[in-house]
Amino acid sequence: MGPLTALRGCSQWTRCAKSSGRLGKVALETPIVRVAAVAAFLVCAWCDARAQETAARPQFEVASIKLNTSNDRYSRTNSDRGTLFIGNNTLFSLVQMAFGIPNFAITAPAWLPGERFDITAKFPEGTSPAERRLMMQALLTDRFHMVFHREKKAIPGFALIVAKNGPKIQPVKDNGDRNANTGGGRFIMEQMPMDDVARQLTGKLGQPVQNETGLAGVFTFSMTYNPDNGMSGKAEDSTIPSVFTALEEQLGLKLAARKIPFDVVVVDSIDKLPMAN
Repeated sequence: MGPLTALRGCSQWTRCAKSSGRLGKVALETPIVRVAAVAAFLVCAWCDARAQETAARPQFEVASIKLNTSNDRYSRTNSDRGTLFIGNNTLFSLVQMAFGIPNFAITAPAWLPGERFDITAKFPEGTSPAERRLMMQALLTDRFHMVFHREKKAIPGFALIVAKNGPKIQPVKDNGDRNANTGGGRFIMEQMPMDDVARQLTGKLGQPVQNETGLAGVFTFSMTYNPDNGMSGKAEDSTIPSVFTALEEQLGLKLAARKIPFDVVVVDSIDKLPMAN
């Protein structure tokens, strides 16, 4: 099917062309108009694909977005009984919520984080967190005209490896009872595979951590470290070890700096302010 035939079947083009009398055979067969028709066909195809992509995502039943001008730096998010409330969050934070990924996995225009907004949205009870993220993506696409794509990039991070003298932890019986507690300078893992340990370290360091230990099974252990000391890998100023030193001394593991392939979201464009409610 050629572009002119397909173009005649494009609903958006047909409406415009009929109103201006441009769908005639003679007009479409002149060289200049043929080039324009091909270009219009490609635009139509892109618009239809974008419309289908947005329609495929679940959407909030209703959503209100208001600019927050309080100058308060405290933000909050609450979801209860089919209502999502997001208060005083930056546009960058909204993008992060929409994809459920860490800051380093988002490439966005330099002017972000942008303004702060309040959002109140309704969704069917029983909606899963993954579905709510898709709803946020649809909301940002519809109201902020967000255009994005995904790609894999090499990001500075760490490989979790076994230290020179070998691991100091051993696999335990797997009962399927996973638990993680990483607050207050404690790093407690219960029946966790090393891939999940690496993900927990990713959250702590704010950089990607990839499991390269080669250790199979699940592990239960407790590690103590100073969360304010040496998180960047710099020299320590305290008798309480950094996470880097604690991993090696207490667990026999090590973080080796390297670039990690990571799936990122690239925000190609996004409006600074939303369309009106």
